[in-house]
Amino acid sequence: MNKKNLSDTAHLPTMALKVALLGAIILLISVGARQSYGLFLTPISTKLDLGRESFSLSIALANLFWGLAAPITGRLSDRYGPFWILIIGSLCFAIGFAGLAIAITKAHLVLCGILMGLGLGATGFTVILGTVGKMAGETYRDKMITLASMGSAFGLFLAIPLTGSLLAGRGLETSLFVIASFIALVGLLAWPFSKLTKTNQITTPPNDSMAYLRHSFSNTNFLLLMIGFFVCGFHIAFTAVHLPAFLEDATGSVSLGSTALMLIGIGNVFGTFSAGLLGDRYGKITILSLIYFLRGFLFLGFLLLPLTTNTVYSLSFLMGVLWLGTVPLTSGLVAQLYGAKWLSMLFGIVFLSHQIGAFFGSWLGGIVFDQTHSYNLMWLGAAVLAFLSALLHVPIKEQYQFQEN
Repeated sequence: MNKKNLSDTAHLPTMALKVALLGAIILLISVGARQSYGLFLTPISTKLDLGRESFSLSIALANLFWGLAAPITGRLSDRYGPFWILIIGSLCFAIGFAGLAIAITKAHLVLCGILMGLGLGATGFTVILGTVGKMAGETYRDKMITLASMGSAFGLFLAIPLTGSLLAGRGLETSLFVIASFIALVGLLAWPFSKLTKTNQITTPPNDSMAYLRHSFSNTNFLLLMIGFFVCGFHIAFTAVHLPAFLEDATGSVSLGSTALMLIGIGNVFGTFSAGLLGDRYGKITILSLIYFLRGFLFLGFLLLPLTTNTVYSLSFLMGVLWLGTVPLTSGLVAQLYGAKWLSMLFGIVFLSHQIGAFFGSWLGGIVFDQTHSYNLMWLGAAVLAFLSALLHVPIKEQYQFQEN
């Protein structure tokens, strides 16, 4: 190994750390903004007098288009780097979020949802974690992916009290514009992100991406991982969008839902960090199965337990511990199955499954409530899916699957 290679190898942890920290800030903003959707369900539905299904459909489409965009933005990021993807994505996301403030029809809400989804597809997990994973190398990959994922955990923790405070003090329209302005900052953060990644040549030649795609769709381990992540998306979207309204209906307290989401955010900080460490020690599949299994009992808790303040606080914090720890574990598993060469693209495929689940979790929550005036069927369905997902992860093998020609 020559002197230049030795220098590059020694420099790798420092550069990967810088990219991971910058990625964490981007995820703090983009995923944090996404986690605030639920606080806008009641005020937007009341303002437009459209029922909960209309806004639920808008957020469902945001989740779906996030997933549809993820494999495409992931492949483009793998091929060309993340710079322009982050800039264009931040603009789409900010325009969509601000558009909610001036929407007056269901069609307007749908358009805003699509724009937000496309923006998240470019500024969310797949582009950031894929870039971080490629920068870090196999030795540091799991740790750096966990560190970047922590940004989303802090985003949830910070976004909920900020949004609640804005809604209480400034009203609906101003709150939406302020959050949109934060989202636009991602475009500024893209510049140093690009400089760091370009310096370390993380882009990938385009010659074999289809071979990886064909193999992944014929591989049982990859398909089971996709199904499990579908369930995760269903859980996250339903809870994030409908929990505040569910608690307001059940208890009459407007603030309890905001507090519950904030406690989810606090628990999520601990859960995301712990999941990465535990996955390294005990195996990612073991920890993923445990997360889904425990989620099932928490969903049954919201359905069956008396919703006292202490009960809600306890269930919400525990839900947070199990919230987004699936992300570093699942993205790490994709890297184990196929390496980091096309990590953004392949994790984008898995994430599409997550967002299809999120589409149904958000939209069905609104439909079920409008039809039955209750969320009971949704809590029960979420619990059943959690237990099934725990079982489906058991046969997945944590080993490299693709043999290059």
